[in-house]
Order: sequence, then C-alpha cells, then structure tokens
Amino acid sequence: TQAESDRTQETINSLRATLVAWNYSYIHTPLLEPADIFLRKSGEAFTWETYNLIDSRGDRFVLRPEFTSSVARHVLEAGSGTIPPIRKCYAGQVFRNDTSNHERRQFNQVGAELVGIGTVDGDAEVVALAISSLQQLGYTNLRVNIGNVGIASSLLEQFSLPERTIA
Repeated sequence: TQAESDRTQETINSLRATLVAWNYSYIHTPLLEPADIFLRKSGEAFTWETYNLIDSRGDRFVLRPEFTSSVARHVLEAGSGTIPPIRKCYAGQVFRNDTSNHERRQFNQVGAELVGIGTVDGDAEVVALAISSLQQLGYTNLRVNIGNVGIASSLLEQFSLPERTIA
C-alpha cells in the first residue's frame, strides 16, 4: 500500500540521516555487480541465493545480494590515498533467492561499514551506531547480545574442514 511504502521510505531516510550524522559518507553502489566479489566472500554455494546473469561477452554478474562486498570493492578501488578509518553507509534494494522456502525476495537494506579500526573501539562504535539508529526510529527498550564469529571459526577448524567451509 502507499502508506507502507511511505513508512518504509521514512524509515530509510531516518536511518540514513543518523548514519550521515555519525560521519559515515553515503555511497551508491551498482545494482548489478560482478559475481566474483560475492563468490570470494561466500563461496560457490552462495550462488544459489543470488540472481545470476551472463552478459554478451560471457561475463557473470549478480543482482546485488548485499552491500558489504560492494563497499569493500569501492574502498579497494579508491586506493591507498584514503586514510583510515573509512566510514561508508548505504541504502537500497538487495535481491536474494531464498532457497529454504523457495521464495524469491527483494529487500531494502540500510547499513554502514567501518574500515580500518580492527579493535574493540571499532566494534564499540558500530554497536553504538546501531543502538543510536534504532533509538532514532523510536525503539527505546533495547537489548544487545554480542557474539564472536572467531570462536565459531576456531571450533570448526578443529574438525579439519576446508577453509571455504569454515568461511
């Protein structure tokens, strides 16, 4: 409905304003991206969740399934002239083929990437940013649970699994 569409756009605008207020510069990334940037991150199994296209030259592309890889590509292409920390934010459509229940889906995604602070300070900033963003939307009774993917990776490494599987 129009009311839902308006509410979604208001939410996106509010989140974007909060991210920009935290000095995250807004970035536009292409809707159509080379498939290899997502394969490197998530492996071949991820292709079942993406919408794949092959152009007239045989190059493989996907409809953007998420933003992190696109932002990473942008940061790498910007080169060494950019001094960390690098703060980028984004909003837009992402597309995923939900293989678990065979639904094809288009989502709105809003988020931020902090590059160059690999310490607890960077983690704290991102958590504080998430809390601030939710508070700006009117959520006040928040509970934050923090996990560590490194622990899970360490456990999986004990089973001599291939690195791609662990990733």
